[in-house]
Amino acid sequence: GGYPLASGPEPADEGLVEATWVNMSWRSGDSAVSHDVYMGDNFDAVNEGAEETFVGNQTTTMLVVGFPRFPVPEGLIPGATYYWRVDEVNDTEPNSPWKGNIWSFSVPPKTAYNPAPADGAEFV
Repeated sequence: GGYPLASGPEPADEGLVEATWVNMSWRSGDSAVSHDVYMGDNFDAVNEGAEETFVGNQTTTMLVVGFPRFPVPEGLIPGATYYWRVDEVNDTEPNSPWKGNIWSFSVPPKTAYNPAPADGAEFV
Protein backbone atom coordinates (compact mmCIF):
# COMPACT_ATOMS: atom_id res chain seq x y z
CA GLY A 1 0.00 0.00 0.00
CA GLY A 2 0.89 3.65 0.02
CA TYR A 3 2.95 5.61 -2.47
CA PRO A 4 5.97 3.60 -3.67
CA LEU A 5 7.96 6.33 -5.46
CA ALA A 6 10.46 8.83 -4.12
CA SER A 7 9.04 12.36 -4.10
CA GLY A 8 9.75 15.94 -3.01
CA PRO A 9 13.12 16.41 -4.74
CA GLU A 10 15.54 19.06 -3.53
CA PRO A 11 16.63 20.88 -5.55
CA ALA A 12 13.14 21.14 -6.98
CA ASP A 13 12.57 19.64 -10.40
CA GLU A 14 13.85 22.06 -13.08
CA GLY A 15 15.42 24.15 -10.31
CA LEU A 16 18.50 26.33 -10.49
CA VAL A 17 21.58 25.58 -8.38
CA GLU A 18 23.86 28.59 -7.97
CA ALA A 19 26.95 26.62 -6.82
CA THR A 20 29.17 23.91 -8.31
CA TRP A 21 27.96 21.45 -5.64
CA VAL A 22 24.54 20.47 -4.36
CA ASN A 23 22.92 18.53 -1.54
CA MET A 24 20.20 16.47 -3.21
CA SER A 25 17.42 15.04 -1.04
CA TRP A 26 14.01 13.42 -1.39
CA ARG A 27 11.17 11.81 0.53
CA SER A 28 11.30 8.05 0.62
CA GLY A 29 8.59 5.91 -0.96
CA ASP A 30 6.37 4.22 1.63
CA SER A 31 7.88 0.73 1.23
CA ALA A 32 11.49 1.64 0.44
CA VAL A 33 14.33 0.15 2.46
CA SER A 34 17.06 1.63 0.27
CA HIS A 35 17.46 3.85 -2.78
CA ASP A 36 19.25 3.32 -6.11
CA VAL A 37 20.41 6.77 -7.25
CA TYR A 38 21.21 7.68 -10.85
CA MET A 39 22.62 11.02 -12.00
CA GLY A 40 24.13 12.47 -15.15
CA ASP A 41 23.94 15.18 -17.78
CA ASN A 42 22.17 12.95 -20.33
CA PHE A 43 18.43 12.43 -19.86
CA ASP A 44 18.30 9.19 -21.86
CA ALA A 45 21.23 7.63 -19.98
CA VAL A 46 19.60 8.39 -16.61
CA ASN A 47 16.22 7.16 -17.85
CA GLU A 48 17.76 3.89 -19.05
CA GLY A 49 19.80 3.45 -15.87
CA ALA A 50 23.06 3.37 -17.81
CA GLU A 51 25.96 2.06 -15.76
CA GLU A 52 27.86 5.36 -15.85
CA THR A 53 24.90 7.16 -14.25
CA PHE A 54 24.50 4.74 -11.31
CA VAL A 55 25.73 6.57 -8.21
CA GLY A 56 24.98 3.69 -5.84
CA ASN A 57 22.51 2.16 -3.43
CA GLN A 58 22.05 3.91 -0.10
CA THR A 59 19.74 3.92 2.90
CA THR A 60 19.75 7.70 3.45
CA THR A 61 17.56 10.16 1.52
CA MET A 62 20.24 12.71 0.75
CA LEU A 63 23.31 12.84 -1.43
CA VAL A 64 26.02 15.48 -1.77
CA VAL A 65 27.54 15.86 -5.24
CA GLY A 66 30.29 18.11 -6.54
CA PHE A 67 33.01 17.55 -3.90
CA PRO A 68 36.08 15.29 -3.94
CA ARG A 69 35.23 11.72 -2.84
CA PHE A 70 31.56 12.28 -3.76
CA PRO A 71 29.80 11.88 -7.12
CA VAL A 72 30.97 14.47 -9.68
CA PRO A 73 34.18 15.08 -7.68
CA GLU A 74 35.38 17.80 -10.07
CA GLY A 75 32.27 19.89 -9.36
CA LEU A 76 29.16 20.70 -11.34
CA ILE A 77 29.73 22.49 -14.63
CA PRO A 78 28.30 26.02 -15.05
CA GLY A 79 25.78 26.09 -17.88
CA ALA A 80 24.98 22.36 -17.58
CA THR A 81 21.71 20.61 -16.81
CA TYR A 82 21.80 17.49 -14.64
CA TYR A 83 19.19 14.75 -14.47
CA TRP A 84 18.65 12.43 -11.53
CA ARG A 85 16.39 9.61 -10.49
CA VAL A 86 15.82 7.59 -7.34
CA ASP A 87 14.54 4.04 -7.62
CA GLU A 88 13.02 2.72 -4.42
CA VAL A 89 14.16 -0.73 -3.33
CA ASN A 90 12.71 -3.32 -0.95
CA ASP A 91 13.82 -6.88 -1.63
CA THR A 92 10.84 -8.30 0.29
CA GLU A 93 8.35 -6.64 -2.10
CA PRO A 94 7.65 -8.39 -5.44
CA ASN A 95 7.22 -5.08 -7.33
CA SER A 96 10.60 -3.70 -6.19
CA PRO A 97 12.50 -1.81 -7.40
CA TRP A 98 10.12 1.01 -8.25
CA LYS A 99 11.59 3.15 -11.04
CA GLY A 100 11.48 6.79 -9.99
CA ASN A 101 10.62 9.93 -11.89
CA ILE A 102 13.44 11.84 -13.53
CA TRP A 103 14.14 15.24 -12.02
CA SER A 104 16.53 17.91 -13.28
CA PHE A 105 18.37 20.99 -12.14
CA SER A 106 20.62 23.44 -13.94
CA VAL A 107 23.74 25.33 -12.97
CA PRO A 108 23.69 28.84 -14.46
CA PRO A 109 26.50 29.85 -16.79
CA LYS A 110 29.22 32.19 -15.54
CA THR A 111 28.13 34.75 -18.14
CA ALA A 112 25.06 36.97 -17.96
CA TYR A 113 21.76 35.18 -18.57
CA ASN A 114 17.99 35.73 -18.33
CA PRO A 115 17.94 39.52 -18.93
CA ALA A 116 15.08 41.65 -17.59
CA PRO A 117 13.48 43.02 -19.65
CA ALA A 118 13.92 40.20 -22.15
CA ASP A 119 16.14 40.80 -25.14
CA GLY A 120 14.05 42.35 -27.91
CA ALA A 121 11.22 43.41 -25.61
CA GLU A 122 9.31 46.47 -26.83
CA PHE A 123 7.50 49.29 -25.03
CA VAL A 124 9.32 48.68 -21.75
